[in-house]
Amino acid sequence: MRLRAPARLALLASLGAGLVVAAAATPAVARAESAPAARPVTLRAAGDLAFSWQVGEAVATTDFDPFAALAGALGEADVSFANLETVLSKAPAPKGVVERPGVPLIRGAARAADLAAKAGIDVVSVANNHAFDFGAAGLADTLREVARVGLVAIGAGATADDAARPHIIKVRGLTIGMLALAEKSNHPANGKAALHKLTSAEAAIRALRPQVDVVVVSVHWGVQYQLRPTKKQVALAHAMIDAGADAIIGHHPHVLQTIEAYQGKPIFYSLGNFVFGTQPMPRRLSAIIELELGPRHVARATVLPVVLSGERGSPTVSLGPEGDDVRARLREASAKGAFTERAGMLELVLRPPQ
Repeated sequence: MRLRAPARLALLASLGAGLVVAAAATPAVARAESAPAARPVTLRAAGDLAFSWQVGEAVATTDFDPFAALAGALGEADVSFANLETVLSKAPAPKGVVERPGVPLIRGAARAADLAAKAGIDVVSVANNHAFDFGAAGLADTLREVARVGLVAIGAGATADDAARPHIIKVRGLTIGMLALAEKSNHPANGKAALHKLTSAEAAIRALRPQVDVVVVSVHWGVQYQLRPTKKQVALAHAMIDAGADAIIGHHPHVLQTIEAYQGKPIFYSLGNFVFGTQPMPRRLSAIIELELGPRHVARATVLPVVLSGERGSPTVSLGPEGDDVRARLREASAKGAFTERAGMLELVLRPPQ
């Protein structure tokens, strides 16, 4: 974890909102100064990172940085998270593993890890269907490259115990536990290497709950390119909240999906693509979410619209008119009255359970 400026104020300043403080004369009567309020603990999360195709070639062979337009939007949080859907390895694909229509093998250059760390990302999920595209050797190389730059990877590992191990971090007295799980892998692991399977979700959450103040769960699930989650996903998301999760962050469909509050806790069914090269609509619409965390709850959940721009699909925070499509997509997909809007950001209405 890096030292960060206060997240919300830094973001608004970086985007030109600015704060104006008027100078005032010294008052005639001295007044006791109240103690400054404690800065809330914030977690920001983004969608899928795939350093392949044209963006992968540019990262591997030039000084191109796909995160350059973000102006520190990820690095301002206390903890920043994304789904790393790329194997960072030169290992060959295992025998019999080949690309087929709709099921590519995704790999990227080691420099991708450096760029993710530079962008301010702290934790990545490797619990996804591409984790074993290049076998256990490819996963081991990925974990090595991620660790080399100081990132923490969760959700897959050399053994089942490694894959299931949560990441626990303490920030200003608040203990955060993070889990990552995946519905499936496109290819089997070699040897003992394993993926943390979604079937273990409720048990894993119950085991983690007593150890931490807040539980954040990343899940790789659902149907690609579908604009809404399945009924099975909704039921499972609710079950994970009932088991003790305080927030659920979804990946895999490559589009923004429904956002809801269940029992006063946020569920983001899919954050869509984040670094994935040139994409057609609606796969260019994305988001960064910011969670203000408290013991056993999320105090505030804010959505920062992001658009993948330019010939290589660089993510750009879009609070002005260019973010209208993102806001419209989320309003369409989610329940009426789910959000309030301020300065181009959407805030999820988190009503406590009745």
